[in-house]
Amino acid sequence: EGSAAKAQASMDWVQDFAKRTPYDLEEVMEAFVQLKAYGIDPLDGSLTSAGDAASGMSKRLMESVEALADAQTGEFERLKAFAIRASAEGNRVRFQYVKDGKNVVREVENNATAIKEAVTGIWNERFGGNMVRQSKSFVGLMSNLKAAWSDFLLRVGQAGIFDAVKKKLEGVLKWLDDRLADGSINKWAKQ
Repeated sequence: EGSAAKAQASMDWVQDFAKRTPYDLEEVMEAFVQLKAYGIDPLDGSLTSAGDAASGMSKRLMESVEALADAQTGEFERLKAFAIRASAEGNRVRFQYVKDGKNVVREVENNATAIKEAVTGIWNERFGGNMVRQSKSFVGLMSNLKAAWSDFLLRVGQAGIFDAVKKKLEGVLKWLDDRLADGSINKWAKQ
């Protein structure tokens, strides 16, 4: 992210996102990082669109992230898993999908930005709000519980508890090493 403050802000956003969706913290973090690596800003609604599409098609979150990233580079095969057919002709890309039982065609310029906006727009039309709905199901609630537990552990770690435990463990390890070095552990073990 370029700075500790930006990294913390992103982590806070990812934690909040995970709490409101059927995806756990690790899955959301992986998707966030991958979108950034692909040059896609997860905060501009792209991760929400990808999550809604994955939720609506019973796919893993990373499947929609990878489909979006591929589409931006003109690779449309993975979009088929989300019921979107695409073809490029010259400087235009044509997307075809079904909405409310009707065939819909959307045509855009053949560039990464237009393709991303078209795919996320189609996903928003077809699947918008699916994550929120699914997060209220039993599976979604269990995922949210897991996300809350991960958040708790992260906060405990940030509070310094793990540093204190680490110091205690270092002390135990030093004591054991000292007993092994001076042979006193052998006397104790023979008793």
